Amino acid sequence: MLNTPLSLRTAARLLTAASAFSVLAAAAPLTMAQEPAKADPLVGYMETSHGQLLKAAEHLLREEVKPHLTSNDADTLQAANEVIRLLDMKREPMPIPSTFVGKWQVRSIQGSNLGVYAYPFFSCEIRREGAKGIAFQKHSGSQRRVGVLLPYSADSLLFLGGSYYEDDKPQGYSNLRGGKGAGSDAGQEDRDSVGQLYQLAPGHLLMIFAPISGRGEIYELKKS
Repeated sequence: MLNTPLSLRTAARLLTAASAFSVLAAAAPLTMAQEPAKADPLVGYMETSHGQLLKAAEHLLREEVKPHLTSNDADTLQAANEVIRLLDMKREPMPIPSTFVGKWQVRSIQGSNLGVYAYPFFSCEIRREGAKGIAFQKHSGSQRRVGVLLPYSADSLLFLGGSYYEDDKPQGYSNLRGGKGAGSDAGQEDRDSVGQLYQLAPGHLLMIFAPISGRGEIYELKKS
């Protein structure tokens, strides 16, 4: 199965400096994460290794999915085509983030060299967090996530959060819980999750996550 949680930090160590630079050089400009326009100060709490993986995420996912576009398995073939379709869709300039507050439906599509799998839609929400912030939480299904959404670039928000199972206590990004560099001390970095949220159309969002040990993942969100 593709749902085994693995460490972002472990994945980062496996991505050597040489391979990271070669991947980034090979990626087309449109598949790269844009540099922040007016990024939220909390963006600085993201681990450098996580940021490097996030920049390469879309390119790496395309490469993982490509072999499955000729799969003989109907479900795999459909899921692979869905990933490419969503990644190829035009992305709109980021509106005021508070416009996203409300109930949503979300599905995960995960891809690796083993295959591509699309999960059904589950309920989730984007809610206000504090005076000006917003947070995302997928609170249904066996695989869940929770974290903050931060201004990042002209067309995206940064997700800094954590993954958990339905029987676990929700936990966000380790550095935000204990301060910069707290992840390794707290022992919670295995659950750290970072992603980039884009608007494809009003009421239709795409989140691309940093890969975890060769497994890429996207969320497709539709307004309830």
